[in-house]
Amino acid sequence: MKRLFLFLIIFFIVFIAFHINDYLNPKIKLSDSVETTPKHQTTPKQTTQKQTAQKQTTPKPTSTTKPTITDGSTDSDTSLALGITEDDKILLDLVNEARANVGAQELSFDMPAMEVAEIKAQNMNEKNYFDHTSPTYGSPFDMLAKFRVNYSTAGENIAAGQSDVKSAFVSWMNSEGHRENIENKSFNMVGFGIAPHPQYNICYVQIFIGR
Repeated sequence: MKRLFLFLIIFFIVFIAFHINDYLNPKIKLSDSVETTPKHQTTPKQTTQKQTAQKQTTPKPTSTTKPTITDGSTDSDTSLALGITEDDKILLDLVNEARANVGAQELSFDMPAMEVAEIKAQNMNEKNYFDHTSPTYGSPFDMLAKFRVNYSTAGENIAAGQSDVKSAFVSWMNSEGHRENIENKSFNMVGFGIAPHPQYNICYVQIFIGR
């Protein structure tokens, strides 16, 4: 019995001696520190002008309805009655001047294209987005088909944040893709849309078509 008691004492002393360092210096589990971004982090509104690349032309849709075409030669009263504003006419003059510099024919207003451009601009305002693809109507070419606009080739430019149509035009001309649409010799008709915008104050749409 004494031997057993002595053995237990010795075992206890050895155990304490072996683990005393762990008790005096406990191990600490380390883990990597990961910085997380809040799920709803927002960024301040940019003051710079925002643009996106132009959409490429697409083949003629299956629609056979021929739209009514009105050119840009109407007088002021008739133009206003058709919904053509002074800004529209200023922008058309700027576009045609740029086209003349590269030997492209002048564009004329196309009223169905004007309607699509105006609806697109208003849609960007109402739905608070800035993109070629509308959450309501789809791509520009989906819109042209929906509103039964007849065309062989088509393209769209959009801009937002510029103070006026001249500034928007300068922005487009400073972008290669947008400039290609403006100078594209396969286009002969155009429609413009201008609307307020909740994020960028104002937005602009150009719909180009060729027949």
